[in-house]
Amino acid sequence: MTKPGRLFRYRYLAFDIVKVLNGIPTLLIFRPKIFYENEKARKPIRGGGIIATNHKGFIDPVKIFTVIFYRRIHCMARKEIFEHSALMRLVLRMGQCIKVDPENPADTSYLAKIREYTADKRLVAIYPEGHIVKDGEDMLEFKLGTALLAASCKVPIIPVYIAPRKSIWNRMRAAIGEPLYPYSEDGKMLPMADLQKVMEDLTEKMLLLREMTK
Repeated sequence: MTKPGRLFRYRYLAFDIVKVLNGIPTLLIFRPKIFYENEKARKPIRGGGIIATNHKGFIDPVKIFTVIFYRRIHCMARKEIFEHSALMRLVLRMGQCIKVDPENPADTSYLAKIREYTADKRLVAIYPEGHIVKDGEDMLEFKLGTALLAASCKVPIIPVYIAPRKSIWNRMRAAIGEPLYPYSEDGKMLPMADLQKVMEDLTEKMLLLREMTK
């Protein structure tokens, strides 16, 4: 296996060029206003991690980049989005997105990708609700897989809530929570009951963050 750290040395060149070229106009459009759960949440995010965020639309990956602009973030994308067009496929590959095929549970290649990225101290954004939640609907139940994934990668879960904008004239409001750790101090995965508690804590934090953005 390619040694982490050298794996993306050249592949990230396109990623960073696109990020810089789009960064200024994106920040001007969304003008993000960021809230923090506490002082621990305010500290810059270092090392690998799983960003758990709400899912309101296909533009969400762009929004998460504006919230944590100082880090490279890899987002999940369904297989059909990769197959939408050659241009879309190129953009997703340049953005180092992770392809997921929900219709084929046997395909777990995306898990290997997530482990590679987090082992190289990168951030991966996932949507614990599993799919887009329409406006007016409450947040759905978070999947236990979020804690299992973070525990297997031995990285924290960083809760991020992004509020939908009422109009293009409003600033985008987002809140970042204190990280949750689904593993023990010696790096071992927590028992299943404790992992379930982590997900319950994540749900409570996301509800709190949602209130902070109102």
